[in-house]
Amino acid sequence: MRYVNFGLFEWMAAGFHPTPWLLVLACWIGVYGAWAAGLTVIYSGFRQPSQRLYLIVLLLLACLTSVLAQTISEALNLPRPFAIGMSPNYLEHGGRGAMPSTHMSVMSLIALGCLVRPALRAAGAVLLALAFATAWGRVYAGAHFPADIGAGLLLAAGVLAIYSGVSGGLRWWLAHRRNVTAAGVADAPAVHRV
Repeated sequence: MRYVNFGLFEWMAAGFHPTPWLLVLACWIGVYGAWAAGLTVIYSGFRQPSQRLYLIVLLLLACLTSVLAQTISEALNLPRPFAIGMSPNYLEHGGRGAMPSTHMSVMSLIALGCLVRPALRAAGAVLLALAFATAWGRVYAGAHFPADIGAGLLLAAGVLAIYSGVSGGLRWWLAHRRNVTAAGVADAPAVHRV
């Protein structure tokens, strides 16, 4: 697996002989892609007022995912490509652990969360494209291996699946409780006042 990851990196990354214009593009999207995603979420909230609460929930989940990604990355402490001499550090990034990619974890969580809502699918498609473009830029610039990106996507999908399961279970429980309460009220004897 390590050789596949390294091979993919060498195929995708700028390495020591980058194409100048492509390196500028990769560094720009690697840094500002997340900002473009944030603006897309804000725009979606203004365009879809009925989805604002859901978008806020996604942003809170994104914060949780960021903390999880950074905690896992510190625990694994896997080196970044530039730290082991496979590429220059074009983004002037710190050398902390790289797996999973926090950018990919957070951006893909919000993108996937939007894709599952019909009213937000268009925004979700844009956000997913931005997530992958940002991930490509960070790989090209030597900050991540492709496996770091894949791990970020898996973390995002896992957090979203847990959220969906918990929120679905909570909705079922509340509906069941409402039905039991309504049935109990309907079965209760009527009280007549004299």
